[in-house]
Amino acid sequence: MRSLIISRKAQFDILSTIAWLEGHYRPAVAASWYDSILGAADALRPNPEQHPTPDGIVVSDLDLREKLVRRYRGVVYRILDSFDENTVTIHRVRNASQDSLGEDNF
Repeated sequence: MRSLIISRKAQFDILSTIAWLEGHYRPAVAASWYDSILGAADALRPNPEQHPTPDGIVVSDLDLREKLVRRYRGVVYRILDSFDENTVTIHRVRNASQDSLGEDNF
């Protein structure tokens, strides 16, 4: 099975969201969000090609894919990843309502 790599930018995205959730909700909400994101990222390992390419985001040197993670109250997060034979790399984790990313954001 492929190994999972979480890029520095994705780590920053995750830590920023946790900090925001902890500031606006109970810490258990942030912990639950974290568990769901890591679980969804881990679930990419056996078959990452099953997810589509993201609309509006093109990165010339990556075959970027997008996994949507639905949370309570209809909030959706996007896991933006790429893969090869041995690894799945998580590049960004973003709320779907955030602005679209350009190539320089990867």
